[in-house]
Amino acid sequence: MTQGFKDDKGNFRPTGGSKGSVSEKDLNISVKGNNDIIKVGNDLITKKKPEPEKFIHREPVIGYITNYSYGPRKQAVTLKVELRKLEGNKNGIDGKIYHNPEELSISGAIWNNRHSDCVSCGQNYDTLEEALKKHELTTNGKISNQEMEKLLQVWRRWHLNGMKSGTEKQNKIVDEYYEKKGDVSHSYEEAVKVLREHNLEVDNGYKYGTEWRYEPLPDNVIKFAKEIQEKLDIKEDGRPKE
Repeated sequence: MTQGFKDDKGNFRPTGGSKGSVSEKDLNISVKGNNDIIKVGNDLITKKKPEPEKFIHREPVIGYITNYSYGPRKQAVTLKVELRKLEGNKNGIDGKIYHNPEELSISGAIWNNRHSDCVSCGQNYDTLEEALKKHELTTNGKISNQEMEKLLQVWRRWHLNGMKSGTEKQNKIVDEYYEKKGDVSHSYEEAVKVLREHNLEVDNGYKYGTEWRYEPLPDNVIKFAKEIQEKLDIKEDGRPKE
């Protein structure tokens, strides 16, 4: 029998010496049917599993995506969910003035295998949404797949709600136009052309695109964003609490 002792973490440590030395025959690195157990001499030791990643570059890991850069291999996915106060008074899309209102900012990242750089960063909700539908994006338990699906919807609709180009009427016309046109890049010139066709380039004295207008966040969106931040263990600025 191999001589040795268990350390304070419960790991088996063989001792030295000619009688106590460990040969390849003594060390059987696997036990049939269970890769989580190793056999050291006559002792069965449970391998300590590595702790799951919580943060990469101070951004919370929410799950893993497959079939992206490395085929079936998993790649970590992080999300930054930020609720921030805008300074001063902001003109709203509804014509009201808002003092120090809240703005929602969400961004995602898919990381390379060394976590040294992201291979997809920023507004990649389309990529994550498609992966979730194909079951190629799996959340890690901090948030559920259902919560991730809802978060993607909130992200698409409310990201940077403090940077709207027009009034309610103007935004509605432009949004409907691009929804019908499909997944294409937006341009200011094209939006203005559409608004002119509806006599809405100027609405109630405001010319489209001359400033950033604020769209107030619904209470249920603020509540949901804060719940997600709590589950991801991040502060309102999207950074870890510790």
